[in-house]
Amino acid sequence: RGLVTDGYHWEAVFAAAKALVNYVKERSGRHDLDGAPLVRAVFSRNGPLLAFNDLADQTDMDEQEGMMHLFEGTVLGIRNPGGHTFPEGPEQRAIEYLSLLSLLAYRVQEAKRKKGPERDRDRVAQPPGGPAAYNRRNTVCCVTLWPPLDGQLSTARQSRNPTPVLFP
Repeated sequence: RGLVTDGYHWEAVFAAAKALVNYVKERSGRHDLDGAPLVRAVFSRNGPLLAFNDLADQTDMDEQEGMMHLFEGTVLGIRNPGGHTFPEGPEQRAIEYLSLLSLLAYRVQEAKRKKGPERDRDRVAQPPGGPAAYNRRNTVCCVTLWPPLDGQLSTARQSRNPTPVLFP
């Protein structure tokens, strides 16, 4: 059963935050980095591995940098405290954090992988057994928070091509 439906909202937030970082690693191929250094490298406005737009003008560059900072803030302000303490707070805040994590996971899913010689040089080794083995070992549960179905959270099991928000 799902953490949210069982009432473990803050545990669901921490699991979703860890899964978001793993999803960024999987989409970018950067398994050698973690946390804030990972999202800075993957979403940098200068030569990102994953781009949220065409990076054609100043507005595009500003959006890319802003999204990088959202990811960085999420890692530092939501995931990291969950790894060192037992976060507590109103259930509503946990649901809002899950909504943010879901939005960010969808943005990772939509991001375009930048190709070219400069990106090939930055690629690192895949996880042991390759990405397919990674997906088989890490079946995930996706909780979609928007749009709500009759005010309820809906869940779906995915074994390949996980979709946001990802819960291990």
